[in-house]
Amino acid sequence: MQPTKSLAWYKQFWPWFLIIVPLTSMILSFTMMHLAFNTDDSMVIDDYYKEGKGINVKLQAIQKAKELGIVTQMSISQHDVEVNFLSGKPENGEALILDFHHSTSGF
Repeated sequence: MQPTKSLAWYKQFWPWFLIIVPLTSMILSFTMMHLAFNTDDSMVIDDYYKEGKGINVKLQAIQKAKELGIVTQMSISQHDVEVNFLSGKPENGEALILDFHHSTSGF
């Protein structure tokens, strides 16, 4: 009977498999930790009550504009935003507040 020649450990499959699985897990864990600590939680709102009150104020402003018959048209070009009053105008020349929000910002 001849002695079988065994391969070196680094030429076999199982040691590499047993090394790669935990190593991959560690790399993914550190990547997730990096993302968790360094990205913004922009979808999280801390005070829902305050946000609800703000929505009510906006709804009241919209209702007031409907009562006054204010209709506007807005045109946007590369560098300008133009708002034209088609009918009705603010009562005492109040300032027009124009807010721009991203659709995912929760406003």
